Amino acid sequence: MNRNPCLNLRPRRSGERRGRQALGWGGLAFVMFQVALLLVLMRPEIRDPEYGRRLLHLRQQLRSDPGRPLVVVLGSSRAAMAIRPSVMPAGGAQPQEPRLFNFSLLGSGPLLELLCLHRLLRHGIRPDGLLVEVWPPLLHEDDEFSAEAFRVVPTRLDWDDLSVVCRHAPAPWSVVREWLSVRLVPWYTYRLSLFTQFAPKWIPYHACQDMSWARLEEDGWLPSTSSYDRNTRQEDRVVVALETYDSSLRRLRISAGAERALDELLELAKRHDIAVTLMLLPEGSEFRRRYSPSSRAEFANLIQRITCRHGVPFIDTSDWARDEHFMDGFHLLAPGANAYSRRLHDEIIQPLVATRLGLAAEQRAEHWPSAPPRSGADWSDLGAGALR
Repeated sequence: MNRNPCLNLRPRRSGERRGRQALGWGGLAFVMFQVALLLVLMRPEIRDPEYGRRLLHLRQQLRSDPGRPLVVVLGSSRAAMAIRPSVMPAGGAQPQEPRLFNFSLLGSGPLLELLCLHRLLRHGIRPDGLLVEVWPPLLHEDDEFSAEAFRVVPTRLDWDDLSVVCRHAPAPWSVVREWLSVRLVPWYTYRLSLFTQFAPKWIPYHACQDMSWARLEEDGWLPSTSSYDRNTRQEDRVVVALETYDSSLRRLRISAGAERALDELLELAKRHDIAVTLMLLPEGSEFRRRYSPSSRAEFANLIQRITCRHGVPFIDTSDWARDEHFMDGFHLLAPGANAYSRRLHDEIIQPLVATRLGLAAEQRAEHWPSAPPRSGADWSDLGAGALR
């Protein structure tokens, strides 16, 4: 029996057409999902939870008790674990008692501090004062720390952030390429972060990415990791930390990029009438002894240049904590953070806020001299003009 061969091709062609349609619709759905996810990631609390959750906490505090002067802390994990606003006086006899909020980010040097201030201003928050950490190892220039721009995780950045980072990157286009590449398939890039935030039980504990914000308190303070505290001795942690930062402590060489970022931060603050105080936070005695004379001179020269150019004070609080109050020689445990924060409030923050309450210039000098008293730390052998 003869059959028309064309009739046998119709079902096959129909199946192929349906397959192509299904593939097309599937591809379109995939692309639309990635686009929708990019729109969701525009929210900073989802794209960058460490920053975004602090922003939510700060906005809530500003709404609940408006009108008080706002002092924001910018720094690294050292500042995040050291400065605890909740243990400071909240008002009482002082009607203009400042609100202190800790906006420090893990691994933050001058560039991330600059980026954080840009973000706050874009989000409509203008602090009255800033306490800005400057720590020599995060200013050091060598193979590992030569460019902070290469240590900024591109998944944290939006378009406005990218322009700030590229201004300080040795190879801006490499930063742009990496930023674009992580957005080609955002679900793959952000999958662990999204699971950590919305379905943490669906992934292994070690894959969670919440170390920088899971234990964050409403004032921005980040307690030290308790499991890390229990599993190793303090002496062993100090040894590891000293080995990690040995090059920057003994052979400090200030990065030109770090100094430029610090200059830009201070200029931005000045344009917005924000008072800035630079600070060296507490270090254990082993850390303080490890600095070589040349490293001390290098850091002191930087501080002298910065304070002369911008007229900002510098406070050395490196010896304000006892050795037993450190987790590893440079991160404070909770008891040390409590004691340090109370002293910081009494000796630094109150005078800083006095300059923001509309006092005349001659009155301000009484509250905040051009060369404020510094602690008895061992930088004094560099001369009277080294620290201001």
